[in-house]
Amino acid sequence: MAWIKDTRWNWNNWRDVIFKAGDRADACYIIDSGEMTSMIMNAAEGAKPDTAVLKASAKVPYPLFGELALIHRAPRAATVKCRSDCDLAVLSLQEFRRVQS
Repeated sequence: MAWIKDTRWNWNNWRDVIFKAGDRADACYIIDSGEMTSMIMNAAEGAKPDTAVLKASAKVPYPLFGELALIHRAPRAATVKCRSDCDLAVLSLQEFRRVQS
């Protein structure tokens, strides 16, 4: 991951919202430390959102999230919030495309 040295890093506090469902996608994120919650709202009125916990682990040391909206050039499908203090690498659309090639 030598390319990551030029990448912008963000320190986020517990409960910070990284992005909301419907937001325009301009970056994706790599978790270096901390835990995030991803919430996708269900279509049924009054239904609870589908949630998932995102965090670094031995199997996935640097999980990526937010990339699908970049790939599909679509608004964000989920809201992502910090469950703890988090350290994130922020890849702009241009950086993401450079890394893909």
